[in-house]
Amino acid sequence: MNEEEWDRIYAVNVKGMFLCSKYAIPELRKAGGGSIVSLASGAALIGVSHLSAYCGTKGAVKMITAALAQELKPDHIRVNCLCPAVIETDMGKRAIDMWVQAGVPIEGLLARQGGRYGKPEEVAAEALFLASDDAAFLTGHALPVDGGAFSE
Repeated sequence: MNEEEWDRIYAVNVKGMFLCSKYAIPELRKAGGGSIVSLASGAALIGVSHLSAYCGTKGAVKMITAALAQELKPDHIRVNCLCPAVIETDMGKRAIDMWVQAGVPIEGLLARQGGRYGKPEEVAAEALFLASDDAAFLTGHALPVDGGAFSE
C-alpha cells in the first residue's frame, strides 16, 4: 500500500466519521438528544490479514464511538457502531477475491459466519434498531452483525 492509499482510507473511514459527527452533534443537541450509528467492521474486533490499514481505521471508528458515547451522555445522545462480517456486497466480494489472490486460506470464513454472507438488509435492520427508541439504554457499543463469526 502506498501513502496515498493509506491517507485515502483514513480520510474516508475515520475523518468521514469525524465530519459526520461534528455536524450531527449540534443538531442532535438542539433536538434534545438522539442517536449516532456508525459503521465499523468485524475488522475492528479482530485483525484481518492483508487489511492492516482498514483494520486500523475501523478500530478507530470503534474507539471514537466509545469515547463519544461517554462524552455525549449528558446530552442524551447515544453513540453505537455496527461491526459486520463479510456482507454480500461488491466490497465484500472484492475482499474475498483479494484474499484468494493473496493465498489467504478462506475455507472457514463463511462457516464461521453461519455458512453464508450477511445481507445488506440485515445490517440495515440493526442500524434501525440502534437508532430507535428500542435501543434507548444502549450507548458505546460495537454490535457485531456477523452470524456468530466473532463470538467466543
